[in-house]
Amino acid sequence: TLDDDAARFDLAAHNTHSLAAAAAFDYDVSRMQRNYYDAPLANLEKCLVTLTCPSAKDPTWAAHNPRAANVLMLIEAKWEHFAAFASEREGATRVHDDEDGGGKRTRSDDYSALKARYRDAFLNVLYRYYPKTRGHVQLCEVGTPLSTRHFIGAPRGESYNTEWRPSRFAAAAAPHFEPVSPFVRNLYLTGADALVGGVVGALASGYVTAARVLGAPTLAAALLTSYSADAAEHE
Repeated sequence: TLDDDAARFDLAAHNTHSLAAAAAFDYDVSRMQRNYYDAPLANLEKCLVTLTCPSAKDPTWAAHNPRAANVLMLIEAKWEHFAAFASEREGATRVHDDEDGGGKRTRSDDYSALKARYRDAFLNVLYRYYPKTRGHVQLCEVGTPLSTRHFIGAPRGESYNTEWRPSRFAAAAAPHFEPVSPFVRNLYLTGADALVGGVVGALASGYVTAARVLGAPTLAAALLTSYSADAAEHE
């Protein structure tokens, strides 16, 4: 979180995918990432980092959040990198607001120190792409697979849908990727895990599921009515 508007820091509305170390690996991104997996703390600034700025993308942001901006930074992480802290509960020595449910759960100093290593690396990448943000960071919150498990119940901290492999498109897997559950009567499924991965896949899945629930003609009529209402409002 930053202490002024996105324009002051020249935050971009597009995403930035940092591949700062790619040249050292002959632009073999898979090899670069394997190097990071093998020794994550030594290579935090040598892995793929994505920077996205919600406050720069949202044209209404400044009206609702004056003198504030934000940047979200993402890297890949393996559960194994944090598994040593997975059993920590009450009785540890430091409260972490992002995972403690309002101060009711605590984490150890070692876990805090590990997150601090990630925080420092993130800030270095932030300053590389947006140097005007230096000295203006009010809050830097670090989430790990343990955070994801706490908030959404993912067993090993998964957050970006099921793994994509060719086997997902095999005939044996087809029943698992239908908008209607083959196992629970009247249960409809939607989202990236129900069809095709990614934001566009999740959006497309919503249409497919809605068409199955409402029927394609009813869905088409509803969409046309909504479009006509929007067009009339902006005339």
